[in-house]
Amino acid sequence: MEVNSTFEQLGVKDSITINTKDKFFWSLKKQFDIQINNNAPFDQKKSTILNELINKKIDLEYSIVILDEIQDFTELEWKFLKKLSKRFILLDDFEQRVYAADLDKKTILAVSKHKFLDKIFRFGEMIAKLVQGFSKTKKNLVAQVVRKDTIKPIVLDCDDTDSENQEIVEIIMARKNDGGRIAVISINKDRLAEVHSYLESKTIEHFHAPDPSNFADYDFSSNSPVLITSASAKGLEFSTVIVTGFDDDSRAVYGFRKKGGFEENIYVCLSRATHHLYVLRNPNTVSELQKLDSFSDNDSEADSEWF
Repeated sequence: MEVNSTFEQLGVKDSITINTKDKFFWSLKKQFDIQINNNAPFDQKKSTILNELINKKIDLEYSIVILDEIQDFTELEWKFLKKLSKRFILLDDFEQRVYAADLDKKTILAVSKHKFLDKIFRFGEMIAKLVQGFSKTKKNLVAQVVRKDTIKPIVLDCDDTDSENQEIVEIIMARKNDGGRIAVISINKDRLAEVHSYLESKTIEHFHAPDPSNFADYDFSSNSPVLITSASAKGLEFSTVIVTGFDDDSRAVYGFRKKGGFEENIYVCLSRATHHLYVLRNPNTVSELQKLDSFSDNDSEADSEWF
């Protein structure tokens, strides 16, 4: 991963612990011999581990702890993590809360010296207009962008997922010489697997990363297209982003609608592109994306030559 590589180059990797929160909690379970019911649901097992860690006297302290994506932490996780250090750097964007976490933003603000970043450097005003509809804070994103570009996001209506796959290949071939990174992002791992199989059949070089752990083997200096979920895409940016797989019959769509975080997933997908954003739709695409106005609808030149 990029962070690991950077610390290795600086020669400080051995003095820094880098981990996902769940792997960190499970490593502490083993270290402190915490017993759990292995037949219990995942969330129940994690709660048991955290409660045991909170109640134990733990000989473990860090000079400083940096917590990224704090909006996806729970109150219980934060209660334990506070024991590990007196100094924290907390990074958050509550617009990107894609999991059913209950840590309140007010809790963080009450115990921290905070700085709000009010400038958007990633994308220009055209993408900001498209993303705006999925902003939970309803801030004026267009007013926050620094780059006043004229590159319009493109919404492409396809007959079915096979047609979407063909469009994905065309976009990759059109954009691969730009020199920037390309990502196909979906809420749905199954849809990414379909795209992966199709790209393989067309011998299109790409990197399939359905889980965050897969990024350990990804070369971020390359422009090989990467296939990732919206949850994995948080915090990342790509020159070109292709959004697909937000279909009504998707298990992932159903799950996030039920547990929360569905529109936040859309927000994450649409806000990862620095320059070129393509949203692929088919008749089964969710209504939230069906409502998007294509910037190319009234532009015959864009319709006939979108690349």
